[in-house]
Amino acid sequence: MSLFSPGSLIDDQYRILVDRVERSFILIWNAPQEFNRFANQRFTLTLDDQKEMKVTVPSDLWIEGTTQKRNNVTEFVVYNAVFERDVTQLEAKGITGNGTDLRLFLEDKASQSNLIGTKFKVRYRVTRWQADDLQTSPRTDFVTRYEGDMPANLVRQEGNQFILDIGQLPLPVESLRSGTGVEIELLATRSFAGYSKEQKIVIRDTIKGANILRR
Repeated sequence: MSLFSPGSLIDDQYRILVDRVERSFILIWNAPQEFNRFANQRFTLTLDDQKEMKVTVPSDLWIEGTTQKRNNVTEFVVYNAVFERDVTQLEAKGITGNGTDLRLFLEDKASQSNLIGTKFKVRYRVTRWQADDLQTSPRTDFVTRYEGDMPANLVRQEGNQFILDIGQLPLPVESLRSGTGVEIELLATRSFAGYSKEQKIVIRDTIKGANILRR
């Protein structure tokens, strides 16, 4: 008795099961962040050529964790987790003071700065324009007075707020006077568990207050 009817088309390529590999995976959430916030994230599990399990984390999630194997069970332990979108949520809150007391304030709207390391580069530029005119003044009108790293000793962190002592940079005194229109461009590098991302922040404002001339 034939298994196939006359005229049947039979594929000449086949898959043959040559081996069966069984592995178990456990996710251990030891992070202080609430698990429910990350519960919908999908981790990808694959076997390498040595039949060892590999864990791939979603691209929009920054994880501090370790992988360990016990018998045929792979354990992935999470110690901290941050969404990538929350890394670049620094927001300028303005400048205060003048002269050597000129300071710039930033706030981390995502409240993740207790986990994320932050370094700044700064470009400080001045212009003859003031107040509302700063928003429409041509960029060619600005003159750069400082461009480089923001020294760590001039950056203070208080919770999710950063205070940058701009007035302590090697700037000409006249660039820090009250009434001077300024553009301060920051490049923040945010790092966590081997991940890194940059955020650019631009502040245009007029220095206010009674002039402080000490150096």
